[in-house]
Amino acid sequence: MTEAYTPKHFFEEMRGMANGSGLDYGTILRVHMLPELVQAACSMFGAWGRSTPDGSLYQLRALDWDTSGPLQQYPTVTIYHPKNGNGHAFANVAWSGFIGTLSGMSSIPLAISEKVGDDFGETSRIGIPWHFLLRDILQYDMTLDDAINRMANAARTCNVYFGVGDGNQKQFRLFEYGWAALKVFDPLNTPFTPRIKDIVYRGVNQDCLAQQLQKYSAQQNVTALNTIRDVVSISKTGDLHIAVYDHNHMLMYVANAKSPSESGPLPAYNRQFVQYDMAQLFAEDL
Repeated sequence: MTEAYTPKHFFEEMRGMANGSGLDYGTILRVHMLPELVQAACSMFGAWGRSTPDGSLYQLRALDWDTSGPLQQYPTVTIYHPKNGNGHAFANVAWSGFIGTLSGMSSIPLAISEKVGDDFGETSRIGIPWHFLLRDILQYDMTLDDAINRMANAARTCNVYFGVGDGNQKQFRLFEYGWAALKVFDPLNTPFTPRIKDIVYRGVNQDCLAQQLQKYSAQQNVTALNTIRDVVSISKTGDLHIAVYDHNHMLMYVANAKSPSESGPLPAYNRQFVQYDMAQLFAEDL
């Protein structure tokens, strides 16, 4: 149902993974169909302009999903350095052996957020898996408009909310992505209330998320650190993993749920975050 719509480089990468690890290729392929088959709650926002101290873009991607499975035992941040002519460097926040993108940031920088969609029209499973489309945005697209064009022209499948942030334009857009239509929301046309100046958001515990964003927007102080300390932790979103993107300083903050070998609280929103200097990672000489 998806093969004809999936770029061949994904199959090549999965076959390479199977050849290198000795794992069954069919198993690896089926694992990569999971995001198309299951749903996660999740939260996101993009904040810029009059809501942040310097006008630059800060972005949240909080993944709320199963924390009783094996995923949090194998978290990874994989930095891709494609060969010349095959895109640009990007980071994929996922788990060992998973090459689709649910969270991530590119060297442009563009960054990705996602949330399961509401019932906003007919769906399909015949098309490109959405997590492969999101990865192609990170690897190949240069602007927010490029990402919009990619989504508009894609063979879309299930209903999902996407968020794409463009650090150069200092803009974030929320997308209602589905088989029937693609809708683009900014702070002025978003259907989710209350509307907040220079912020677009959607999430679990929507009212609480909005309250915390309003608090810091009024102070013109939505930042990565305030998001970590007082937005995700208060609205209790991002139990499996969280990525917070500081586009201006090329920093990414990541937290993961507790694995069985670790101590402390279970959900990622109550755990320590790791700061990544993305400019340094993308500039590494391989």
